[in-house]
Amino acid sequence: MTPTSSKRQPNKGKPNRAGKYLLGAVRYLLTHPDVSKDEVIEICRRARELASQDLKDSQTEDEKRSGHAVIQAAEALEKRENGFDPAAFQDVFDGFVEAVHGGPRNVNLGGRRITGKLSAKECFLRAAAVVLWGKFREERDSLAAEARQILGITSKEKLRRIVDNHDQRHKDDKRPSPLSEHISSVEELVEAGWHKLSDFA
Repeated sequence: MTPTSSKRQPNKGKPNRAGKYLLGAVRYLLTHPDVSKDEVIEICRRARELASQDLKDSQTEDEKRSGHAVIQAAEALEKRENGFDPAAFQDVFDGFVEAVHGGPRNVNLGGRRITGKLSAKECFLRAAAVVLWGKFREERDSLAAEARQILGITSKEKLRRIVDNHDQRHKDDKRPSPLSEHISSVEELVEAGWHKLSDFA
């Protein structure tokens, strides 16, 4: 990297190097259940290594919070591989995503608390609904019924508006859709056979 100035632009809450690496790794693990324990532990080691480097380079509080959140999420993933409760891992991983992006949490990972934002789990499920809406047009009625039960979206028309709102903001760098971060992992899971919203819940 060629230095251009003594000042560096902050990440503005977006994932840093370690965050991007761990998010990508978890997406890979979701669709490759035969990955060995040693490989998972190596992923965790690498994520912690990158996070430590990011913490050394951090210049803003958001960057520091992101680095610490990655370390905690990597530790939780490694504990899962060693026999700890997977449900506990999921909660910590959701906390990691929200510590990076902002959002309401019961678990404090040092992240920002922003009222009115959807949780990581809610964004993931809404992203699943968006992808399923586009891929399975003939199943939209049943998708709307599941969305009512799982997400509390009370009508097919409201679900359509959520899809339209995401589509309009998906590539907007200034005001991106909160669902965009989850779309690629959802698409991979759909390709792996997850064709109903209940598969993601």
